Amino acid sequence: MNFRREDIQWGAVVIGWLVAVASFIILGLILGAIGLIATEPTDATGAVTAGGLVSSMIVGFLAHAVGGYVAGRRAGVNAPLNGVMVAVFGLVVVVVLTIIFGIFGGLFVEGQGALSTPGFLGYAGAGFVTVLINFLFNALGGYVGGRISGGQAASSGSGSSRSSSRVR
Repeated sequence: MNFRREDIQWGAVVIGWLVAVASFIILGLILGAIGLIATEPTDATGAVTAGGLVSSMIVGFLAHAVGGYVAGRRAGVNAPLNGVMVAVFGLVVVVVLTIIFGIFGGLFVEGQGALSTPGFLGYAGAGFVTVLINFLFNALGGYVGGRISGGQAASSGSGSSRSSSRVR
């Protein structure tokens, strides 16, 4: 897929992300209320259960499909790219908030000792894998939403002028 930096419409991406967040909350509440998703995403030790991961993947996919659809419709050009960028923008927001809460979160919690990290990569490794799997499903949902939005895809000839000027 060829695309230019100008194809990303950041206003559409942010609006799509806000719609995806609202959709995630609404879908999670509805599907949880009727019993279609896990209501206990973690076990007694705090580890994410398979049901919690699958529920998060399904709701994330559907929510980002809705957000990708909105971003694709608003962008008008290269809708699938703008749909995927909804998930990328969401990942950046999560990483920034995690860093901020990681730095300043210890200031507001008393009596909490440092958690031990069992095994290879421990909690961090499991958290990374969980975030990676969810991100991939969210990006796929954003792509599908952008694809069905009817926005135009980037033309395949957009990169041909650059390739002809290369010296071989």
